Amino acid sequence: MKKSIVTLVLFTTLFSACNGQQATKENILYSALDSLSIDEAKALLIQDQRSIALMLSFSSLDIGMAIETSDFDESSETQFEDALITIFPKDSIVNHVKQFIKSQGFQNYIVYPNTDAMLSFSLFDLKNKSLKAHWTKPENTPEIKVDKIFFADGSVTNQSGNLFEASRYSQLVAEINSAKYIDSIVAKINYTYPVLEKEELLHKGDDFTFDDGRIELIELAGNTVVISYPNRLQDRIVGVEGIHKNGKSLKELSTTSKTKPTEEMLAYLENAGKVFKTSVKKIEKNKIKTIEELKTELRKELTPLPLNEQYTYATYKFYGEVDKINLVQAEISENMDTNIVLKTDEYPPKPSINYFVALDSVTQKNGLLDEKGNWVVAPNYSNMRRINDYYFSADYKENYNQLYWLNTKNNTLNKVDYELDEYEVYNGNLMITEQETNGPEGLVNIETGQMVIPMAYSSVRYSDGMFTTNNGQNKSGLFDKTGKKVIPEIYKYIEIKAGYVYATKDYKAHVSMIDIFTKKGKNITKEKWSDIGEFGKDSLALAILEDNTDNYITTVKKAFINPKGEIVLDVSDYRSVNVFSNGLAAVETKSASSSSSYWSYINTKGEVVIPCYCEEAGYFQEEYAYVERGDKAFIITKNGKIFKALPDTSYYTTLSIDGNAATYNLYNEETYNYKGELITEEETN
Repeated sequence: MKKSIVTLVLFTTLFSACNGQQATKENILYSALDSLSIDEAKALLIQDQRSIALMLSFSSLDIGMAIETSDFDESSETQFEDALITIFPKDSIVNHVKQFIKSQGFQNYIVYPNTDAMLSFSLFDLKNKSLKAHWTKPENTPEIKVDKIFFADGSVTNQSGNLFEASRYSQLVAEINSAKYIDSIVAKINYTYPVLEKEELLHKGDDFTFDDGRIELIELAGNTVVISYPNRLQDRIVGVEGIHKNGKSLKELSTTSKTKPTEEMLAYLENAGKVFKTSVKKIEKNKIKTIEELKTELRKELTPLPLNEQYTYATYKFYGEVDKINLVQAEISENMDTNIVLKTDEYPPKPSINYFVALDSVTQKNGLLDEKGNWVVAPNYSNMRRINDYYFSADYKENYNQLYWLNTKNNTLNKVDYELDEYEVYNGNLMITEQETNGPEGLVNIETGQMVIPMAYSSVRYSDGMFTTNNGQNKSGLFDKTGKKVIPEIYKYIEIKAGYVYATKDYKAHVSMIDIFTKKGKNITKEKWSDIGEFGKDSLALAILEDNTDNYITTVKKAFINPKGEIVLDVSDYRSVNVFSNGLAAVETKSASSSSSYWSYINTKGEVVIPCYCEEAGYFQEEYAYVERGDKAFIITKNGKIFKALPDTSYYTTLSIDGNAATYNLYNEETYNYKGELITEEETN
């Protein structure tokens, strides 16, 4: 036999993907015969005849087609979907498709002298479920044609007809006849999309009829639904909603399906078996001598292929008793033909200085093109990757990529003898470098390629426009963005808070000394305090001086200072002091008659304005504060009046300083906001 061919009838009728396309299937049958001799065709007809007889015998047994139903276990929890499947109007679908495609963006992949515009689809972002299911099949992908192209150099060209073609899963590529970087593309979308309809099926035997078949409700019992339909209608079924008696859609538990030939298909096969048997006898008696004669005989005697070849019996089970079903099907298809503007993808971002990585199609080497599509750095590099406007990696060897810096004055890529510690660019032109992985660090100006801070530090870290350094001996310093040393490396650690530099050094055992500097390096506190808080809305910071005598830490002084380092309020006489918040600070006073103490509030002049005698006193929000007296909790106002009594005391609070965003979590498991209003569970979520 010239070719090994699977049984023709079974292959071309039952297992072909061309459901119902009669002419196509018959052409397959007769084309296959063309490649055979008459003796080979006879052998094949005998094999087909036997296979048909075997299939007919199995079909008569109706094996495995029993429909299983079950009552829902009432002890199980009934579960519902968040919402029913939405049927969108046509104009809404068109807008949804346009916005989705526009939102994806495309990437430039320049293969000199052309550019591939790569459009990637993330179907996860497609909110319309029916469209998402439709697009998962490659043949349903929208047709997108290039109409007009806008380049980075400001030029515009028409390249009508260039099609975005499938490259790999969820990616379309259009080849543009230019090596210039593309900013945007005006494209035409042609897309045939399904228009959905819902049909309510209530009872066994209810159906929905199309011109080429019907979908029938075979069973509705307990949590189980069974529908049947010819396979040709499978793509029309978008979903089956099991509806509870309360009108909500039940969550689906499982779906299974079985298939069997239709009665029309069985009749067709029975006739085909007889025709094959008769044709074999005619070949044996020399009444059929050629393949053409055999084909004529088959065309004459074979009945037409049935419209519906197989039936599917689909079983759906739900998390609850089903009262009825909504059959969601694609009743018709509509075509949209519209224009959209595609933008370049936000990642990777477009270079700001118009040097673009390109692959030369001849040498298969990388170089850099300008916005006109001309080589400015010759293609002499392998595996080039752009890190940012000025740094590129290339020439991968032995698990290492060489780092290059772009000199834009003479258009050269220069090897550098350091690595980038991280890819963040600070202040627009500064990057942290290291001599090698985990080696000494420094700071480079990426525009000039010059070191701003030498690579001599164990760490360089960015903070609020400045750079802290550590010399590896637990000593920190501070540089500004020009590389000027603002604070020498004599401090244990440095941090910047609210625009001020806080520098800490060891003073005595377990006691530190902290200084506050301006960003220009002026010391405004001069080693007077062990701890200093941040300056608040009232420009006051709480400062504390401690001492260690015989390993006993004592507080020597407490005061509020201003940004000049001057003492505004000495609060050393208070047992404890909180920072100012919205003009008031809570202070703890020791009782004169006992060892107990109580809290009050002072203003920025040091005057006690709310002598509330409280055991607990929180930061004042804009108008209110939380306090406790005995085992009672209250929200008070700035004049000391009780605004609201709370049902219990708080075990955990979140407070803002100089803000208005407090929450109080009470022991009774309720939560209240800054003015004592109950926060519901819905508001919390």
